Amino acid sequence: MGILEFRPGRITALLLAAAMSASPAFAQAPPETPTAAGLVGTYDGHRMEMAAGLELKADGRFEYGLSYGALDEQAEGVWTVENGQVLLTTTPPVVPPRFVLLGQSEAPAGQLQITLDLPDGMSRQYFDAEFHMADGTVTGRQLNEDQTPFEIDPGQQPASVSLTLPILNVSSENVPLAKGQGHRIAFRFEPHDAGKAAFDHTPLAIDHGDLVLTKFGETIRFRRTGR
Repeated sequence: MGILEFRPGRITALLLAAAMSASPAFAQAPPETPTAAGLVGTYDGHRMEMAAGLELKADGRFEYGLSYGALDEQAEGVWTVENGQVLLTTTPPVVPPRFVLLGQSEAPAGQLQITLDLPDGMSRQYFDAEFHMADGTVTGRQLNEDQTPFEIDPGQQPASVSLTLPILNVSSENVPLAKGQGHRIAFRFEPHDAGKAAFDHTPLAIDHGDLVLTKFGETIRFRRTGR
């Protein structure tokens, strides 16, 4: 016979292979769903300019810590596994830091003075004033230690002002500013549980044994280091 020789055994084998690949019984098994017991252990999330650690305990508790630039935070609480993710919840609940507006009064035209009551040892230079213009633009200015008033061009007076603590992503309410006059505005900063991460069923994706957390716009990959 020639090159098109009919070989029943060869055809039968090819058909059988095709049928096996299409049959659910022979399809590749899906990846095993992670279990809580299989995830217990310690994880390291460090990378350039970041130190991070996470421990998932067998009793359902966790401990977490992160140092990133000027930010240091920690947390402890409970963890569960749901829908293929690890969920973290801080317990007891965290009381977030906040600004309290104490009062506002008139100052010489062209001046904006901001006073800020702080806990001992905390510097005003950690804080920024944000000037909100009528056109929606925002300009940030760092607070100084001596509480020198900001000089404001009467033709470019902001419509409102707020305070922010960038390292904790905490902001005050916007305080409206009347046109044509200066302002003295007094705030108090209450740190409460500053430095504690407030997790509330916060998900960590499970990726080939790593736990992946998105926080502060960054992706933190925790790799297991032990059980």
